This record gives sequence, C-alpha cells and structure tokens, in this order.
Amino acid sequence: MNQIGNKGAEEIGKMLMRNNTLKKLYLGNNSIRSEGGVCIGDSLKVNSTLRTLWINNNKMGTKGIKAIFESLKTNTSLTKLNFACRKPHNATQNVNQY
Repeated sequence: MNQIGNKGAEEIGKMLMRNNTLKKLYLGNNSIRSEGGVCIGDSLKVNSTLRTLWINNNKMGTKGIKAIFESLKTNTSLTKLNFACRKPHNATQNVNQY
C-alpha cells in the first residue's frame, strides 16, 4: 500500500496537466482524500492522453468523487476509470446523479 496522500495527489495533478505521454495511472490504496480527488479531477479537465485511471480504495468522499465525475464532462480521452472500494462508502450514494 502506498501513502502518497493529498500532497502526492496534488503533485500528480500538476504533472497530468502537462502530460502528453502517460496513458495509464494506478493510484489505488494511496490514502487520497477529498482535496487530492479535487486536484486529480481538475487535471483531468485538461489532460488529453490518459486512458486508464485506477483510483480505487481511497477515501475521497463526495467532494473528491464529484470533482472526478465533473471532469468527465470535458475529458474525452479517459476510457477506463476504477473507483472500486472494499467497504461501501456513503459518498458513492451521493453521486448517483452522474
């Protein structure tokens, strides 16, 4: 299990905004919370090369998950997205509108 947390997610978000080669990114089990999810979501709005994102088993909460879903309105390159988690999380109940 990695522990990049929100700070690591923020740095990865900055990288994704400039990225023009990375196609797959696995961020599962990294202790990413809401703030980190927002950073990743913001970067996905402008990234046009990432095809696969696994961001499973993090605790991003409603705010982080919604930010990522919002990015899908403009991101046309991402084709695989994994949010799976071992334990049900209330946040997924709140984003069913997407």
